[in-house]
Amino acid sequence: MGSPGGDEAAIFGASGGVLGTIVGRFMHERPAVTRVLVADRRGGALRVRRWGRETGVEVVALSAQDEDEQPWLEHFDFTVAVRADGWGRWPDARSVIGAMHDGGCDALHPGWGQASQSPLLVEQLMYAGVAWAGPGREALGLALDRGISLIRATELGIPVVPHSGPLSDLDVARSWVTRVGFPVRIRPVDIEIGHPRPVLRSFEDFETSMPRWLRIGPCVLERQVAGAREIEVPVLVDGRGEALAIGDRDVTVRDGRRHLLVEAPAPGLDDKLRAELAESAVAFALALDWRGLGTVRFLLAPDGRPYLLQLRPGLQPWHGATEVAFDVDLVDAQMRLAIRDVVRWTEADIRPRRAAIWAGVTAAESGTVGVVDGGGLRVDLDVVPGEQLRAGAALAGVVSAAPHRQAAIVRLRAWLDGDHVEGVSVNRAALDAMVGSHRFWLAPLDRDEAAAVVAGTHSEA
Repeated sequence: MGSPGGDEAAIFGASGGVLGTIVGRFMHERPAVTRVLVADRRGGALRVRRWGRETGVEVVALSAQDEDEQPWLEHFDFTVAVRADGWGRWPDARSVIGAMHDGGCDALHPGWGQASQSPLLVEQLMYAGVAWAGPGREALGLALDRGISLIRATELGIPVVPHSGPLSDLDVARSWVTRVGFPVRIRPVDIEIGHPRPVLRSFEDFETSMPRWLRIGPCVLERQVAGAREIEVPVLVDGRGEALAIGDRDVTVRDGRRHLLVEAPAPGLDDKLRAELAESAVAFALALDWRGLGTVRFLLAPDGRPYLLQLRPGLQPWHGATEVAFDVDLVDAQMRLAIRDVVRWTEADIRPRRAAIWAGVTAAESGTVGVVDGGGLRVDLDVVPGEQLRAGAALAGVVSAAPHRQAAIVRLRAWLDGDHVEGVSVNRAALDAMVGSHRFWLAPLDRDEAAAVVAGTHSEA
């Protein structure tokens, strides 16, 4: 195991008080854990390390055997090296359990990587006798199965996008699209497969793409809703079955697979719609017997009707938008629920204090990153000063906040125009185009409009 080191201020103080503006209602009460293993890397691990600094809890990081000298590992209390076994994703569940015991940990946080979506890891943790910041195995398995999720939502009366149900036969899939028509979107039943989720616009697209996706596993075909937005509702559920929605956020704007801008609270929603989204998200999480933090995602049609898409486990990389907008600490809430604490916030506590916009910043070139200056904004780093970075790699999530949405846009534009990142240049084209768009200034974009703006920056390049 290694020991802590490095310039901590460059990691945890560069944003002008990264957590100083986040009000954790019960953070003055130290949680009943002493050492936490974080089963994630870089951004997810650094976020849990920051929580550890706030609460006085030691945080242990995982490292591969060949990366003991990586700068980001120096900022943890201890590190445990985990060997790659040559199969599956690193690290596998058995390695995580072993590292947890080797590090003397009494709790585990999955970050937002693959460990947050591992039913096998949850099963192993049942016998390990440690606090786990996540749901039970059965609930996680249900959430990761798109077919079952859609059935549960329908049983609750929550609208879902018209879909085929799980398909594993090409002829059946062909029959469905012949009857329904195009465009349709392919969504794998196994939510872990993730992106891309291609849109098929013709039989030629179908015959090219569908056989390949069915070889990967069962899929669901759903009607493509033009002009839609994507809205997330974070939900906390404790062991008593008490649940609370933590506001909402708009996650529509992307550059391919990568989230570009996330806004909290989601702009342009009336009170009735917000209440409907929160009620549906809570009902869905309870129907899955969820525990801990989950993120329920909806598709919002142009007519204002929401359709449930899925529940994603745990923390998301852009959670900073919610924390800043609502003055909450989601990692602290996760860890307190992990030790069988209860949801202590009420609906009266969860109200927006400001408009927050999270921007995903990536490197435009390879190089050694220096200090990232927040310039008064919150910065959630994915790397640390001194780390070698390749072009296109995630650098940080920057959160701009202000009393009003337009003021937050102005502050984000000012940060982008400033010289806040040492060592490497930042990919700015898509971000500049979005925050400089008159249409975006007036109102949030739907995914077709956002895709057109981003595509324009790529065509110019």
